[in-house]
Amino acid sequence: VELPEIFNLQPNSIDDQSMYSDTWVEVEVLVSNWGNNRDAVTSADVEIRSCPNLKAEGLEQFNNLIIEPTELDNNVAKGFDVKFTASASHPDRTCEVTFSVISEGDERVRSVTFDLQVSATDIVVDDQSSDGSSSDGDGLSEDSSSLAWIGFYELFLIILFTIYFRRLRQ
Repeated sequence: VELPEIFNLQPNSIDDQSMYSDTWVEVEVLVSNWGNNRDAVTSADVEIRSCPNLKAEGLEQFNNLIIEPTELDNNVAKGFDVKFTASASHPDRTCEVTFSVISEGDERVRSVTFDLQVSATDIVVDDQSSDGSSSDGDGLSEDSSSLAWIGFYELFLIILFTIYFRRLRQ
């Protein structure tokens, strides 16, 4: 009796994750081989929906990863941590993340989907400045030192130069 080769690489389910913008989180991604023969991951990919400011790093670790049949001879799923990074401008949003692997044995794509909740960081506006400037509560402050005016000494020097150059022309 000869059994046919069965290839079935499958990413394990992943719990929903959460993070804040301008941070990163590592998610452990495991791949099981539910076939009856050794198989390898040809390539791995992550598709992120609804979140253009979220990036995934570390997928190259899965390329050509050989996985023995899971639960046969005490073999376990293999995998790595994938790092998800949200930019500082990322809004409050639930991102749908799909992790996919391509099996070398049967060339099929299998995937798992999970949610990644990104919470925007709160911007704290300090109503009192240390230099005594005022604030009207809308996040804009008024500072007398940033006004574009000429000081007394600068004005005095400009008048002196003007008088000097005027006398030279006469």
